[in-house]
Amino acid sequence: MKAERERLAQQIAPGKSVEEVMKIIESNAPKTFEEALEATRKAMEEARRFVQEKGIATVYPEDVLLVEETPAFLKPVIPFAALMMPAKFDKPQIGIYLVTRPKDPSNIGKHLNYPSIRNTAVHEAFPGHFLQGAISNRGSFIRLLAEGIETIEGWAHYCEEMMAEKGFTKGLETRFIQVNDMIWRAVRIIVDVKLSRGELSFEEAVEMLMKEAGMSREAAVAEVKRYTQTPGYALSYLLGKHLILKLKEEVKQKMGDRFDEKFFHDTITANGYLPISMLRKVFDQKIRKLQSST
Repeated sequence: MKAERERLAQQIAPGKSVEEVMKIIESNAPKTFEEALEATRKAMEEARRFVQEKGIATVYPEDVLLVEETPAFLKPVIPFAALMMPAKFDKPQIGIYLVTRPKDPSNIGKHLNYPSIRNTAVHEAFPGHFLQGAISNRGSFIRLLAEGIETIEGWAHYCEEMMAEKGFTKGLETRFIQVNDMIWRAVRIIVDVKLSRGELSFEEAVEMLMKEAGMSREAAVAEVKRYTQTPGYALSYLLGKHLILKLKEEVKQKMGDRFDEKFFHDTITANGYLPISMLRKVFDQKIRKLQSST
């Protein structure tokens, strides 16, 4: 992944370092926070429309994701952004994506540059967390109780690459951001485990994220604080993505020519946050039913 990031950096700005290219990308950003909010709304709506038009997954028209500025009382615990999911039994399903205004307006491009906004729209909104949650909330009450974190975060991370392959997130800068995020997801596994084992100090963990994933100090500190509060959770992104890709290959082999990607995606989103091991059983049941009907 590091080699690909370096290759992309040289394509974007020959002769520049990865750090210099990151600054170039960060400069490709809205001029004001209000413009960034509007760009986020637009990107999420475009992602929704793309998922519908390409038949990637089922989207219910009545489900709504609002994009709002983080209220003052929540800013201390939401340094950058957060998704407030719809309540499980709400009809329609309405979520809120909160974006925190940077303390320094000149830093807006660090987290709200255009390539990052577009990639975030996929991860957080469509077909990522919001879509998965809104569809899952229509399912079985028992399955709503499941909290398979590898399914939750693995799905959103899987969607980033899948939507890029479909053509939604285009361009070298966006691909650079995606690859850098992949590296971050890999590094955070090492950081999380070593923190829990007492093999890294807080400051060493911060430095590792800054060095390997190119994070700002502010972002790295926030990340490490999060890892200390939810040990093990950071493993779910990259591990979950790999488990979903493995499951997809298994389903393809079992279904052969009858494999349909929308069927695969809808089966995942419709079954709550079941662990991947349980989702495999759901797919087996569905495949047997399809085979017995022919």
